[in-house]
Amino acid sequence: FRRAVAHWAVGVVFVVAWLAVMYGVPLPAERHGERCPPRGGFTPACNAQAIVDERVLGAAHMYFPSNGGDSTHAQVTFQRDPRCSTCAPGRCVPPPHVPQFCSSSPWDPEGLVSTLTAVSGTLAGSHVGHALRTLRSAPRRLVHVLVLGATTTTIGLILHVTHLMRLSKNMWTPSYLLVSTGVSALTFGVLFAAVDSQTLVGERVTRVARAALSPFSWMG
Repeated sequence: FRRAVAHWAVGVVFVVAWLAVMYGVPLPAERHGERCPPRGGFTPACNAQAIVDERVLGAAHMYFPSNGGDSTHAQVTFQRDPRCSTCAPGRCVPPPHVPQFCSSSPWDPEGLVSTLTAVSGTLAGSHVGHALRTLRSAPRRLVHVLVLGATTTTIGLILHVTHLMRLSKNMWTPSYLLVSTGVSALTFGVLFAAVDSQTLVGERVTRVARAALSPFSWMG
């Protein structure tokens, strides 16, 4: 029980740290041609995550441009954004009045700030593993994993549809963290029921599931 509490406590600390950075770091009045709010911006040009990563890592170590910082041959980070590409979500010719951020705003989706919430997802996976080891019966394990998955997915989607916190993999927002954690837990629960819970689904289902998924065991 203590270890489970520790998993969630540390995960919450990282999420709170992410929120503190995203809503606490002041933004410039204008950045890469876009007017920014004082705090709490979530656009490609105006967000604390990009500012912190640029100051700490430097633009040459970020994903703008993808060729290592040589702006003369820049391949912009936001090439698939509708404002930067006429065939979004594909990457092709930019529109006539393309915003400045499409070619000048540095970005790193695996930067320092997004790692905070990404680590929380890893801790959620550790919690699932801890539950499988400590809960004695297969039904209890399955219920625990499915309830976790359904709860986190529902909360994340509510945050997204109410615009309280939009899903964003690039920024690894808490809503994306919750949905990705929940979907992963639900998927794992279904596989656990099919492969490792013969008493729940029957011997035939388990045998078919194991045969169908055997290539994954061959790949390790």
